Amino acid sequence: MILEKGYVVNERYRIEETIGKGGMAVVYKASDIKLDRAVTLKVLKSEYIENEDFIKRFSTEARAAAGLAHTNIVNVYDVGNDGDIYYIVMEYIDGYTLKELICEQAPLDNMLACDIASQIAEGLETAHLNGITHRDIKPENILLTESGGRLVAKVTDFGIAKASTGESSQGDYMGSVHYFSPEQAKGEDVDSRTDIYSLGIVLYEMVTGECPFEGKTPLDFAMKHIKEPIPDPRSVNPKVTRDIIDIIRLACAKEPRNRYEHAIDMADDLRDVMDKSFRSEDRSDKKLPPVSDGYADDIDDDDEDRELQRKCYNNSSNNGHSHNTSHNLRRKAPFKDALRRHHKDTQLRGNEL
Repeated sequence: MILEKGYVVNERYRIEETIGKGGMAVVYKASDIKLDRAVTLKVLKSEYIENEDFIKRFSTEARAAAGLAHTNIVNVYDVGNDGDIYYIVMEYIDGYTLKELICEQAPLDNMLACDIASQIAEGLETAHLNGITHRDIKPENILLTESGGRLVAKVTDFGIAKASTGESSQGDYMGSVHYFSPEQAKGEDVDSRTDIYSLGIVLYEMVTGECPFEGKTPLDFAMKHIKEPIPDPRSVNPKVTRDIIDIIRLACAKEPRNRYEHAIDMADDLRDVMDKSFRSEDRSDKKLPPVSDGYADDIDDDDEDRELQRKCYNNSSNNGHSHNTSHNLRRKAPFKDALRRHHKDTQLRGNEL
C-alpha cells in the first residue's frame, strides 16, 4: 500500500511525497505536525506486516539506530505503528546519496573521497562502540548534505543491523553483493570489521567510478570477494595515490584480523592523507591563479577547486575548526558555492577572535 499525499499517520505525520522504495520499506517525506518540521517516514511494505521476522527486523533497525548520536549518522526520532502501518521516523536529509554523486562525478578527487570516507568511518566508530554492526555499507546508504557550508556524509538504513552482543548467527548472508565482506559471502559470523571491508570497497568505487568485482550471480561475487585480490585502482584512475591504495588494501584484507581493528583507525589514516596533501601543496612552487572575490570566469575549474579547498582547509585549521567536511573538489553547483560560503564564514569567525 502506498500512502497518498496528505494522509496523516498516527495523527501526527502528514505524508508530503514518496521519495524512495527499499527492499522492505517505502520511504516518504512527511511533516511532523506536532513539532512543525520535515521528517523522513519509513513504512514497512504491506506484504511483510504479517511476517513476525520482518516486523522484528524492522523494529531492530529503529532500536539500533535510535541510541546513536553522531553528526555522521542519520538521527532516528520515533518508531511505532498505526494499525497495520509500521513506521520509523528519521531526520530528513535535504541532499542526495553518495551513489548519485559517484554516478555524476566519479572518479572523485582523492581528497574528496578521503573526506567522505573518513566521515563514514567516524559514524561507524560510534555505532561499533555501541555494539552495532551496520552490515550493509554501500553508497546508496550514505546521504550527503550541506550544513553550514560544509559537505556532510550521514550513514543511514540500519535495516539489517544487529547488536553484536550475542545476536549474530551463522548463515547471516546479508549485505549487497558488490560490497559485502568475505565472511558475509561465506555465511560466517561478522563483527565491526565487516563494515570496514565494505567501506574500503566504497572508497575504491569513489576514486575509480567502479566496483572492484563484477559478476553475473551472487555466487560469482561471493567467490571474488573470498579469493581475488583487490585490483590496483590506478589501472582505472592513475591519479590515485599510493597512500589511498594502502588504505583500501588494508581495509579490504580477506581475513578480518588483517584489517583495521577499528573504524577510527581508518579515519585517522584518511585524515593523515588529507593533511599530507595540503602540506605538500603548500610547499610546492606552483603558483595558484589569483582569485578575486567574485571568482573570475577565466580561472580553470580544477585550479579554482584546488584554491577553494586550500583556503577552506587553512581557514578551518587556523580557526580551530574541523576540516573533515570542507574538501568538496569536483562538485559544481551547489557545493562549490558552499565552499565559498565556508571560506567567508571561517574568515569572519577568524576576524572575531
